[in-house]
Amino acid sequence: YISESVASSEREAVERYVPLARAQFELGEYAAAESALRKVLAVHKDDPEVLNNLGLVLNAQAKYHEAEEQFEKALNMVESIPGGGDPVRTTVILNNLALMKFKQGKYKDAKLLYDKALAIGKQAGLPADPNFAARLSNLAEVYLEEGNYTEAELLSKSALDIDEQALGHDSLAVATDLNALASVYEKQGKYKDAERLYKRALDIDKNGSGPKSRLNLTKTQTNLAGLYASQHRYVEAEALYTSSLTIKRKLLKPDDPSIAISLSRLAELYVSQGRCVDAAKLGVQALAIDEKKVDGDPRYVAADLNILGVAHLCQRRSEEHTSELQS
Repeated sequence: YISESVASSEREAVERYVPLARAQFELGEYAAAESALRKVLAVHKDDPEVLNNLGLVLNAQAKYHEAEEQFEKALNMVESIPGGGDPVRTTVILNNLALMKFKQGKYKDAKLLYDKALAIGKQAGLPADPNFAARLSNLAEVYLEEGNYTEAELLSKSALDIDEQALGHDSLAVATDLNALASVYEKQGKYKDAERLYKRALDIDKNGSGPKSRLNLTKTQTNLAGLYASQHRYVEAEALYTSSLTIKRKLLKPDDPSIAISLSRLAELYVSQGRCVDAAKLGVQALAIDEKKVDGDPRYVAADLNILGVAHLCQRRSEEHTSELQS
């Protein structure tokens, strides 16, 4: 619909490219979204929101250097406004820049940016804002990757408390917070605590309505399945992975990268069970999706190749073992 409106009204086309880019971004059509935003920037060169959006699109394509340039430009523009600019807009850009640094494994840089965003939020009186909670959760993820479980747990609990008070105990944001806190417990080997939180998040997601709630459900199912797999509870893990994959195939395009992730996770589970042929079939399907995504993250292709290689090695060892038994 937005594309049709752009084509029918050249005078307002520039303004309409922004929502078009947003729709394309949500659909995973990153190259198209980038093209739309660059058309806007050709006219509005000093719009920090457009620059921020372009940074997000470039980041999704793993064009980190270009993305950082756009985020920095947007940040400089906002911070140069007399009085320090809009704190909400500033913290949003800082958060996006920090997420990009985290994605690259630059945890120290990400932590500094998150700390700055949180400090601005506190000074502006934003701690009760769900966006503030999201930044706490993001910073917790950095600490989790660094192995600082104590700090990660404290931040995750704070984010959960804020969202429960601001949005209610059954909101999708709370389900996301529960997943984050559960992952902290899982890393510490507190499997019962982690399972309890994952199941609570699962109940929230199941009771929600709409595609977003269903997709949130697939994330929780995947997390809980991973917990079960680590405990060798393969039957329960497979049921959750399969359910997640089924939901994604109903809601998403056949070549969506999220489907490839589910295929890869299920393939890993099959390898753990010695189901080498099944694992290899899923690995091939996942690789076909990720290789087709020319503007996607190459690390997903590498992960697919790895699991496919492990599946073939598993299959070869199984065949050699069978041959020895027969002889």
